[in-house]
Amino acid sequence: MASTAGSDPPVRGVDDVLITAELASRPSRTPNYETESRALGLLAQEMAANPGGVLQKCAELVMELCRADSAGISILEPGGTSGMLRWHAAACGFAVNLHGTMPREASPCGTVMERNCVLLFNEAERFFPALRGVEPRIYENLLAPWHVKGEALGTLWAIRHTPEGRFDAEDARVLQSLARFAAAAFQMTSALDEAKADRTELEQRTKALHASETRLQAAIDLVGLSPYTWDPATGALGWDARLKAMWGLPPDAHVDEELFLSGIHPEDRPRVEAAIAQCSDPAGPSIYAIEYRVIGLEDGVERWVSTHGRTTFEDGQPVGFTGAALDITERKRAEAALRESEARFRQFAENSSTVLWILNLATMNLEYLSPAFEPVWGETIESTLGGPSRWGRFVHPEDRERARGALDLVRLGEAITEEFRIVRSDGAVRWIRNTIFPIRDERDQIRCAGGVAQDITRHEGRFVYVVDADEPSRQDLTRGLRNAGYDVRAFPSGKAFLEAAPALVLGCVVLDIRQPDAGGLTIPRELKTRRIGLPVIVLGEIQSDVKSAVQVMKAGAVDFLPIPYNPDELLTAVASAAADISQADKQDQEANRARGRIAEMSVREREVLAGLLAGQTNKQIGRGIGLSPRTVETHRAHVMQRLGARTIPELVRIAALAGVHARG
Repeated sequence: MASTAGSDPPVRGVDDVLITAELASRPSRTPNYETESRALGLLAQEMAANPGGVLQKCAELVMELCRADSAGISILEPGGTSGMLRWHAAACGFAVNLHGTMPREASPCGTVMERNCVLLFNEAERFFPALRGVEPRIYENLLAPWHVKGEALGTLWAIRHTPEGRFDAEDARVLQSLARFAAAAFQMTSALDEAKADRTELEQRTKALHASETRLQAAIDLVGLSPYTWDPATGALGWDARLKAMWGLPPDAHVDEELFLSGIHPEDRPRVEAAIAQCSDPAGPSIYAIEYRVIGLEDGVERWVSTHGRTTFEDGQPVGFTGAALDITERKRAEAALRESEARFRQFAENSSTVLWILNLATMNLEYLSPAFEPVWGETIESTLGGPSRWGRFVHPEDRERARGALDLVRLGEAITEEFRIVRSDGAVRWIRNTIFPIRDERDQIRCAGGVAQDITRHEGRFVYVVDADEPSRQDLTRGLRNAGYDVRAFPSGKAFLEAAPALVLGCVVLDIRQPDAGGLTIPRELKTRRIGLPVIVLGEIQSDVKSAVQVMKAGAVDFLPIPYNPDELLTAVASAAADISQADKQDQEANRARGRIAEMSVREREVLAGLLAGQTNKQIGRGIGLSPRTVETHRAHVMQRLGARTIPELVRIAALAGVHARG
């Protein structure tokens, strides 16, 4: 077989260059079905991911499986005398000829198509002059027919470029196998391309388009999914081992419609049956897409299954169905866990005394604020969400630059804690401890900042504000109160005090109204009107008819001491006011603790709490939420323990502090 065209005698016909019969006598390799199966799997993946590249992939696999020096695919197109063969794929030595053409009658491909069988040529250039001078030279050429709709309209070929290179019978078998698979893929992609290219012929091409879409979708679903078939006329099912496993069945189990339906969760079966009826209706969409639960028939395991498919119709009747199923149990578990996590976060945020917030660092829009924001900032959440003009205005002017610097550090990936002041709309100043951290997206980019803000303003009642227009008297008051351990700030007039009042930390006001500049009872009236919670103790001269004392109390003062007063009486009055402030702060802290503990409760514990607040018995609560009285008793004990309550009345009081009441 090492002769050249120049030295060989002239040939009389194509049979003089055909040596197909030698395949039967040549030594042949043992079939490697595992490698062949892997190759077909790679073609299926290429068909799903890149349909346009499946032919080239096939040629490359021929190189590997048939030990060829070159390989390619030629497909017949209109042109010339009897058609032109175009190289739709070419690998290795002949890759430079990709998309080139050759007349059908001038190519060995034409002979293979005519005889419709695998043929082996030796030095085909002796009969086909068009091949003379082709580089690299062709010594042996193995070709398999390429079928389109049952007709041979092209070839898949492999070439040896050396005299000693020889193909065997196993090469011929593998080549034919790859030709059948790749031709089917080509038909699917071609049918889809034709349908998309000429929508004006939609009515004539509808049947071909549906068939193409069905085959293409089936090929895509083969990659990692479980394909299956259903015959609407006979009810026969075709399942693979993986799909049977979803129903808790062994690989060799027999399956039919009755078995399929018996494995579906009773709550989901009506939906599945309705979906089957819809896709079997020629007037419907023919598409079947549904997610449902399956209970394993032999292992009892509950699984979630997602199925997609399409029904084929002829003459208005369903004649076939191709689909694919996927076990989505893990995805459903993850979704359920995410929903529970989000619910717990919402419950925590809604009941926490700390302010939780999220800021978009690209737009600087505040995207989330927890309910605790409103009592601390004194503003509604709706009026604050948005750009910096809405939320940035609260930061004290002296602290704004530091706050901006903190955000710059978060953009760099740092988590920091800062303390700064805010100025409320009512003028009150509060100290905030803000812990800020970066929030990364799925690409590990920092897009948002999250924060936890706490009001750390002191509310211990140790502050006293003296308002006295008489300097000696003011100094005496200040000295006496400081000696008693109070932090004292003195004001020479009522006007000066009222200007500073909104920014003052909670404390007690001692007001001497004897001098005109003190403003008389203007201070308690203004504090009451502005709802600034600073208790006022008034010092002054009382008339014999006690009208002055009544006017003082109506103005909003908490106490009135006539002058001259006993210093001990003043200290007692201040201590009483300070105790009220401290008690209010303790109640706030207790309420915050209660809200936090309720937020940490499970769903069942909160349901039991709601029942207890409504005055229900364990039996009534259990009936309402589907639990036994014994289980309700267990949850009830946990609720009482979490809130530190020993009796139901104490539980009601603690829940009320947290803002949780019985539902009406």
